[in-house]
Amino acid sequence: GAYAWVVFDQFSRFRNGDFTPYDVYAGVYRFLIAVPLGISLAAFAKKDVGVAVAFLLAAFPTTTLFRLSRRLLGKQLSLGESTENGKLELEKLQCMGRSNAERFLDEGITTIAELAWSNPIDLTIRTNRDLNFVIDSISQALLWIYFKDVEKLYPFSLRGAQEACTLLEEYRSHDSNIKAAAAHTLKAAASAVKLDEKTFSYTLVTVTEDPYAEFLYSIWR
Repeated sequence: GAYAWVVFDQFSRFRNGDFTPYDVYAGVYRFLIAVPLGISLAAFAKKDVGVAVAFLLAAFPTTTLFRLSRRLLGKQLSLGESTENGKLELEKLQCMGRSNAERFLDEGITTIAELAWSNPIDLTIRTNRDLNFVIDSISQALLWIYFKDVEKLYPFSLRGAQEACTLLEEYRSHDSNIKAAAAHTLKAAASAVKLDEKTFSYTLVTVTEDPYAEFLYSIWR
């Protein structure tokens, strides 16, 4: 089971250009724990399906197996219900799938706040993700910190800090048409998140004056 998972995982990573020395060590580690983990988990299943269960559990990533092990042990020892369920926090960002969230997790980034103030260049190199994707993810994280219901701002083209910078820049424009459109958008967006216009504008200014937001916007332009 461990062999099947490791080969499949490493083939997938190699094809996606996401194969690092860490993944080799992770595969070796999976082999080392395969026998004791398989025997331990099979003990919780019926005898006639124990072997099959032990093998089929190989379809899950190592982190998932450990999570399952903790839940089973907690249930047997009455340690209380585990709170480890649901989506990763990073998956709350738009276009952030499970695999991308787990890739950031591999680099020690577990929360949106950690992602917001990460070095985009360093993170691109470490995760082997596209620079534009990393920049967009950090931009979204910077805005999410202030607006957890940020989905309500999507219809107003406010996905992240980069778009917030653009809106405020247009709001300060000397072109009356551009300024009027930005003012209308600002007012409508404030209403969508149930804030008055001045409070909403102040919060956007706080977002856009963050050094990381300024850096991302300078790259984007």
